[in-house]
Amino acid sequence: MTFTYVSLFSGVGGFEQALNKLGGKCVMASEIDKWANLAYETLYGHNKGR
Repeated sequence: MTFTYVSLFSGVGGFEQALNKLGGKCVMASEIDKWANLAYETLYGHNKGR
């Protein structure tokens, strides 16, 4: 099963990793904390939004 989702309050993407393993594809992530955004970009090589 495949699905798309939006990650609100994404932090560093832990929940996103779980959903991706279940067949999901994140189309946008949002986090207001600048350090979490920096960690997300470092871990995944991109920032899908703020």
